[in-house]
Amino acid sequence: MASSSSPPVLAIFFLVALTLNQVTAQVDSFFSKADFERYHGIAKAALESRSPETVFFGTKLSKALGGDISSVCTSAVGLISDNPDDLETVAYGMGALKEASCEVSLGAAETRAMKTLKSGWGAEGGSFRCKRLTLLADLALGGGKILENVETAVKNINKHRSEDGSVLSLPEGMSDESTDGTFQLLEIIAATKVTSKGIKKTLERAADLLPGAEGSDGEVDAGADATLLSALATAVADAGGPGLSVTPAQGEALARILLKMKGTASAKGAYKVFAALRTLATKFPDAAPEALVLATPVIEEGAVFRVECRNILGGEISGRSGGVELEKVVALGQAADSVTPPRLEGSGGAFEATFTGSRVGVYELSLKVGGKDAVKRFLVVQAAASLMNIEVGVSPSRAHLDGKLYQVPLRGGQVKASALEGEYVSVSFTVAAAAIPQQAFFKFTNLATNSEILFAAKRSGIRSGAGSFVAVVSLADEVQAAFGHRSGEYQLSLVVGDVGFDKPLEQDLGALNLTFSSKPPVSHALYRKPLLWESDTALSPLPEIHHQFRQPERRPNAVLPAVFTFLVALVLTAFFRYLPRVGANLNGFPSRGMALFWNIAWLVCLLMVIFLFTAYWMFLKGMTTLKLLFPLGVTTLLVGHRAFVGKVKAGRS
Repeated sequence: MASSSSPPVLAIFFLVALTLNQVTAQVDSFFSKADFERYHGIAKAALESRSPETVFFGTKLSKALGGDISSVCTSAVGLISDNPDDLETVAYGMGALKEASCEVSLGAAETRAMKTLKSGWGAEGGSFRCKRLTLLADLALGGGKILENVETAVKNINKHRSEDGSVLSLPEGMSDESTDGTFQLLEIIAATKVTSKGIKKTLERAADLLPGAEGSDGEVDAGADATLLSALATAVADAGGPGLSVTPAQGEALARILLKMKGTASAKGAYKVFAALRTLATKFPDAAPEALVLATPVIEEGAVFRVECRNILGGEISGRSGGVELEKVVALGQAADSVTPPRLEGSGGAFEATFTGSRVGVYELSLKVGGKDAVKRFLVVQAAASLMNIEVGVSPSRAHLDGKLYQVPLRGGQVKASALEGEYVSVSFTVAAAAIPQQAFFKFTNLATNSEILFAAKRSGIRSGAGSFVAVVSLADEVQAAFGHRSGEYQLSLVVGDVGFDKPLEQDLGALNLTFSSKPPVSHALYRKPLLWESDTALSPLPEIHHQFRQPERRPNAVLPAVFTFLVALVLTAFFRYLPRVGANLNGFPSRGMALFWNIAWLVCLLMVIFLFTAYWMFLKGMTTLKLLFPLGVTTLLVGHRAFVGKVKAGRS
């Protein structure tokens, strides 16, 4: 069976109590509407998968979210019919059919599928994975459909737990240090309706197996198995919900981990995270944390803002006791006025107040619920703004009033002018707003290429709640860097924005014909890197390189080696011619014993030396000859010594 990449987060119910010192009742996020939409997309994609496990968990997720699962009946039947001999396919396929309440027939594949499930239980020592799939499939079908005696099957599983339900031992083949084995057994225990006391003890055992159980910061390994999630969700919801207590500290820590892991992309992980959040929110509402939300994060001056308390699934909390207190208001940025915190009025999960006596800007609100630690939220106060007194000028100098000035009324009328490369284009305007804007730009848009060039406008003065800005563009300085020598018609406009504006301001100023000089030709060097003996702009051929070879060694006149060869051949000829007349004197040569052996061996060594030198003269290389001569010479020396010693001894006797 494919393993999941989701964390075994529900075991943290009993793990976090050991690692958390400060207790609060607030979380910064919740399962939002966007998360619901994304999970619906995950479920829809899972139902179209060809993986039986993915279809099964996609069905459970879609059902939990209230989605459409009408296509499950057809897809699950198709999966089982295509592979009725695979235990995992049949078990998950029937589980999906049960979740979708499908009343369908498997046809000819039904007999083979049921046989596969029955064979999955196997003998006493069969695979625990097969037993787990078979028992879960049988329980999903109502019990007794696959196994002849469900009680015996459950008892076979229950032998691995104690009387109170906690894990006593793992099945054969499972390591006691493996979280996967413990979590699979927990899933069976949850399905067989164990008592809540047993679930708690089992979870305490599972928490000890989790990464970071001792001596760590309590973080969960994201790659650990997540089967425990559905096991606890099922157990709490169906079996021992009322008897299993969860403290607010445990609930908050669990919620933070779940919300951190809600970004999973698998149907299995998504279902387990959502099921855990739903179990926490519905079965343990007192322990589940709340999320304070600014329902109106952006308001106008003097408007009412609303604070809502929502549960971790994003639902509004009604009938809630206690109120929300606005402890402090801090103005950020230029809105540095001291603001008296208004009183929040309301009940249940919704509270409102009027934000008066403040300017536009960003404010940090410190909110407290029930005397707990304050949480911070940000409120933006906005107001309307407008542009006025806009003037566009083209001048030969930086002072734009020295040249031709164009009036731009706020309604109608556009600039139609031209400018040369050496001139200056300027604009001055006033922003009528409650606050001075943080960003103001003078924009040129090339009508031929649609490329935009922005120049920042600088503040030139402050006039009683309004800001005056000016921007001067030197066409000569920007011809290469900004305009790239592209002459033509440019559309001019102003873009002004601020967090305190209800909408950004953009004013069209008209068209301006710009004339630039042509781009100068760029001369490239022949070589990108400078040469060692010439500059990097050398355009001439490189000098010819003359190579000096080693002079041949001096050799003697050809007559000298010829004479030497003749004399050597003459001596050898005379030696071999008169050798038969002289005869061989073998009187001193031993005739028996070891002396005969050593003398013959010595003669053989001499012949081998002569043969080696002949081979060197004809074809062997010098280094090869030396390598062979060294051991042969040593052997000849030792053998010759023994031969002469034996000859001397023989002569004396």
